[in-house]
Amino acid sequence: MKKLKYTIPVIMLLSLLTVSSCKKDFLNSAPYAVVTDDNFYKTIAQCQGAVFQNYNRTVHLGPIYLFVRHALNDYAGIDLLRTNTDDFTVWNNFSPDNVQFLWGWKYCFQGIYLCNYTLDKLKTASIPDGEKNKLSAECKAIRGFMYYMVATRWGKAPIITTVLPIAQYYNVKFNTATEIYAQVIQDFQDALTGLPKTWDAANKGRLSQVAVKMMLAKTYMQLAGYPINKTDNWQKAVDILADMVPKDKRADYSVDLLPNYGDVYNKAHDQSIESVFEVNEMYYPQGAGISLEVGAPGNFLQVFEQPDMYDGFGGRECFTADLYDEFEKDNSGKIEDKRFTYTMLEPGDVFYINLNGDTLLHNSIGKFLIKNVKVNTATNTLNYDVKDNSDKSYQGWVWPGKNNDWYPNYKYLRNAKERTGLQNNAGVTGEDLNIKYLRFADAVLMYAEALNEVGRTVEAVPYINELRTRANNSISIDQRRIYQKTIATGTLPMISASLAQAAMRTAIQHEYRVELAGEDWSYENLRRWGIAEVSLHQMAAKSPKVGTSLINPASKYAKGTWDYFPVPSAEYKP
Repeated sequence: MKKLKYTIPVIMLLSLLTVSSCKKDFLNSAPYAVVTDDNFYKTIAQCQGAVFQNYNRTVHLGPIYLFVRHALNDYAGIDLLRTNTDDFTVWNNFSPDNVQFLWGWKYCFQGIYLCNYTLDKLKTASIPDGEKNKLSAECKAIRGFMYYMVATRWGKAPIITTVLPIAQYYNVKFNTATEIYAQVIQDFQDALTGLPKTWDAANKGRLSQVAVKMMLAKTYMQLAGYPINKTDNWQKAVDILADMVPKDKRADYSVDLLPNYGDVYNKAHDQSIESVFEVNEMYYPQGAGISLEVGAPGNFLQVFEQPDMYDGFGGRECFTADLYDEFEKDNSGKIEDKRFTYTMLEPGDVFYINLNGDTLLHNSIGKFLIKNVKVNTATNTLNYDVKDNSDKSYQGWVWPGKNNDWYPNYKYLRNAKERTGLQNNAGVTGEDLNIKYLRFADAVLMYAEALNEVGRTVEAVPYINELRTRANNSISIDQRRIYQKTIATGTLPMISASLAQAAMRTAIQHEYRVELAGEDWSYENLRRWGIAEVSLHQMAAKSPKVGTSLINPASKYAKGTWDYFPVPSAEYKP
């Protein structure tokens, strides 16, 4: 079956004109076949199209992912940095005039408005109540998702759940984070009554009960943690996750862990049992006329994450040395966590060679062209000849891998042989790589954390050990690489059932970091744990000084002052 693709046009806004002649009175005549509110929302297909457009303008919208999830979460965290463009990121320009805050705020509230509009129209739609309830539930789930991002990023905003006359939008009061989370909870709880536990193959990519329950648990955990500290919400998170995370509950929702961690971001395992909510991506050929607002056709994260080992482009964001150090090592300093292999490249790795055996190599010196690449798999050694050491096309960049403080993000990476996309007419290359918003491993971590926080530490241990066991059983050799410098062959020790609550908390935070690195939950987790300042300052001390300011902007972070981002000056109304 063909998977659901969020490519429904904004048909509510189209006017289809039929012209048969050039009569003088044409401009005074009403156009034929105009799509309006009066003749739309009449069929299930039309109502589905309207709801699919909500997906298209929210969770699927390129800027939502890049500016709201990626830039305002992972770029604000301790795992991911951009190269010399870091002047653009949040901690270097923590100001209401930072355009990233404006873009993120705008896209969230555009999505909220569209959900409100569609919900209003569905009330009187002439379709069966069962279909109406299901589609309305999806709208409320999407709106809850948007308000969750507003609450975690800005901590204050107006709560708007209906379509208002334009003048009234200027008079809506701002609500606190606690009040916004209450609206998120209400939306998610309402959505649960109308959504299926899971969707069939043809509808994968739509929000289901399991996705909404996971987001509901995240909301309770945000309320329980810093700076709100309403700790009674830990039990609420336990209760909602207890219905889906224990092994005897998973089949009800068609979710579980994949056996091999290396398959999680492998395209062959899109919409797998580990994927709770995943956006199906399409690639449109060159010249398809995509909108700059919607973004590139397909997933463009690999443009930002790829090292410049091919095509003369890439290296815009990389993992930090601080994340590299987080992966467990044996007594000799050798990495033993196989998740490392599928998370980042390290200096000396060869990801791609062309037909002539040429490529670009990053090592502790920098970047240079090599040729005649040969790998001895028995000894895991690399031999090559230097082809051309005069390439200056990237002079001034901080090379990924130079000085061992940048490590290219491997999760969405594609090499030249694997790529299907071409540069479109917006100047951006998109690939048909699905975006994995929510995966089941995160739910396992959340359940372990919530159990630990309510004093049921012993019950949390098996869930953390399940992830560590999966890491131990994963394939150590990455078949996609020409040469893999580090082959993790060790065994992660299991967490002891005798661990105290505080020590277990630290162990869980470690597992979040190595399991979900680069998956856009970094900053909001650090803040609710109350360790953002310590963690960001530590990362800044060992990471490169970037941008024209020649500092690491994370060193500026101040707990209590910078917990939430400033509301954009163009949007703020007291």
